[in-house]
Amino acid sequence: MNGAWQAINDDPTNFAAHRLLADGYSTEPRHEIARVSELLMSQLLQPANVAPIKPQLAQQNLFIAQRAGPSHTSFDELTAPVVTNGLKLRASAVTGDNGIAGDDVALAGLHDRLSYSVGHYRFATDGFRDNNDLEQSSVNAFVQYRTSQDTNLQFELRSARMEHGDLTTYFNRDVYGAQLRFDEDADSLRLGAKHELTPRHTLLASVILQDVANSGLNQDVFALLTDQKSYNVDVQEIFRADGMTVQSGLVAAQGDETTELTVFTPPGFDPLALSAAETNRQVALYSYVTFNPAPTVTVTAGASFDAIEVGPLQEDAVNPKLGLAWRPTARTTLRAATFETLYNGLTTSSQNAQPRLEPAQVAGFTQFLLGGRGDQTTVRGIGIEQELSPELFVGWEAHSRRTERIVTTPLDPAQSSLQLTLRERAQQAYLYWMPLAQLSFSARYDSSRSSSEPTDFLGFSHLKTARLPLELRYFARNGFSAGARASHVNQRGLFQVPALTPFDAPTLAPGRDRFWVVDAFVGYRLPNRRGLLSVNADNLLDETFQFQDIDPTNPSLFPERFVSLRFTLSFD
Repeated sequence: MNGAWQAINDDPTNFAAHRLLADGYSTEPRHEIARVSELLMSQLLQPANVAPIKPQLAQQNLFIAQRAGPSHTSFDELTAPVVTNGLKLRASAVTGDNGIAGDDVALAGLHDRLSYSVGHYRFATDGFRDNNDLEQSSVNAFVQYRTSQDTNLQFELRSARMEHGDLTTYFNRDVYGAQLRFDEDADSLRLGAKHELTPRHTLLASVILQDVANSGLNQDVFALLTDQKSYNVDVQEIFRADGMTVQSGLVAAQGDETTELTVFTPPGFDPLALSAAETNRQVALYSYVTFNPAPTVTVTAGASFDAIEVGPLQEDAVNPKLGLAWRPTARTTLRAATFETLYNGLTTSSQNAQPRLEPAQVAGFTQFLLGGRGDQTTVRGIGIEQELSPELFVGWEAHSRRTERIVTTPLDPAQSSLQLTLRERAQQAYLYWMPLAQLSFSARYDSSRSSSEPTDFLGFSHLKTARLPLELRYFARNGFSAGARASHVNQRGLFQVPALTPFDAPTLAPGRDRFWVVDAFVGYRLPNRRGLLSVNADNLLDETFQFQDIDPTNPSLFPERFVSLRFTLSFD
């Protein structure tokens, strides 16, 4: 992702750099908002093209769907290097262990000024334990029309459905809701526009209308229904001059939400029914200036003013932003950043992250992570990247993040709010090496410390994790490819233990585990970019372990051997 954010700093209108950064975010935990934001920027800035738009791009980012879904959300080698008029069909399918089944079909066309795409996506799995199943689907229709040399208009309809049990995976595997069920239906309409006011001034606009219905059920305990109708208006102006760019914008969002809760009671008593309605609002103004005070120094300075209203919670803040990148040599980059954010948004789940045009990163450090409405976050970061040779690249990065979250109860606005504090400190060192044109090797050491108060939301109070993945990939000229990744994990902390009844407060106990996990794949690329075939084996040695991600709803390690077969065909 290093090259992507540097290219965006050099030219914020570089649509390929925004898409590259979005692809990099797709495998990072809690980066759903940043990913779909960069994707939206890429789509608004892109010229007419015939690349099929995958329906799942703006919806799912679950790790299991990334690893075992019918197709990856990122670009691949099937994308044509030359854009010409015509039609293109992309069809993928996957099958595998644990009831894995999925398909992904997208048709795109280009005719001079008009480009369009329609697609359908489905993915299902039984999961890795009882009530861990997931089924999701989405369809979309996208149209882009260039009305003149300076103006592009976009129109997109999207409908997504998801049904699942309890997806959380805690350190103690017995901590889960055996009777929890969830459904989400989201329908959205997006209108977008790009207009070149002058060769130096670009105007972007996005309007999103959405209707989202969620339901949650715990048999014999409660049933919860929520419905949100929302709109989001996002406008940004980009100014480019010699050695300087300015990005300024306005965001206005509103969501009208109704909530109905039914609490089941013992036989002979009427169920307890509660309902509430609230309006969530957000207004934001921001401006970022990126300039070069010296040929080797790039500075990003800016600020945002955010005012939010989430039920009874009303907050506003001026958030400073500062980033610095220094290139003492052509092969060395030093960077640092400090910034604050106040995020509301109308995001209802990780599969329905709402994008925004405000820059998602400052000097390569991500601003917006998936969290709660009204999150106030302070981030400090420093990093260094060094190109030792054209084939060898190393780097190191460290950051701290403190998030304050106010949790309110819409069914009882008079109830006192609960404050959640999440403190995170992390660092990573990484190495990328290509000893041969067909062979690549990567190593990355991640170390993180996290603490959460209280523990009800994340399943831990203190968490320390160290991960060392070593990966080797081979790509033959005849289309054959293979790879293996061995990851060493060492984790300890205070974790939630199973409660005796659903009404008991969470209790904690110390836990620790260290282990190796091995993943492998083999693949074949059909001639003339006609398709891809791959077999993936995650947790190849069927290692048994205890582990928890900081986002327990999106685990990044498979707790048992998992084999899947993916096949993609491409037709021009």
